[in-house]
Amino acid sequence: LRSLGDAAHCEFLDSKGEAAFEKGDRSWRRWECFLREWGVVGDPFLDSVTSDEERVLLARGYVSYHRSFDFNPQGEATSKRSKPMVSATIRDAISSVASTFRKCGRSSPFHLQNG
Repeated sequence: LRSLGDAAHCEFLDSKGEAAFEKGDRSWRRWECFLREWGVVGDPFLDSVTSDEERVLLARGYVSYHRSFDFNPQGEATSKRSKPMVSATIRDAISSVASTFRKCGRSSPFHLQNG
C-alpha cells in the first residue's frame, strides 16, 4: 500500500507548477535531512515513531531547525542564520510538509490533537 501512496504523491507533484513543486520539494528535502540528523532514517512519514509526543517533538524541532539555519540545495543545514527565517516562510514550509503527509494518507505531526 505504501507504494500506491507514493505513486499518488508523485502523480500529484507532476501536476503542480514548477515553482510550487520546487518550493514543496525543498521543504520535503529539509524535513528528510532534519530527520536523518535525529536518527530517523528512511522513514519520512514517521511510521516507526509510534508516540504522538515524539512526533510532536520532531515537528517542533523541525520548525526550530528550519527557522535557524541556512540550507544547501540538498536540504542539509549549512550554517546558523544571522536572523531567524520569517514566520510566513516557516508557515509555508510546515504547510508543504503537512500537505505531503495528508496527500499520502498519513496524519501530519504538525497537526496532532493536543500537540
